[in-house]
Amino acid sequence: MVKSGTVVEFNTEKQFIHVKTLGQGGTGDTHLFKDETTDMFFAFKKYAPKRH
Repeated sequence: MVKSGTVVEFNTEKQFIHVKTLGQGGTGDTHLFKDETTDMFFAFKKYAPKRH
């Protein structure tokens, strides 16, 4: 079991296919990606707060 706060290193690079943009807000954009290796979908948030 991995304890919270433990840094886990991954030795492989993964490539994801962009499916669509899910939304935009005050702290960034959220996008849906698909991992073709596992056939699973992931939501990623690009943190980019809007400046006023």
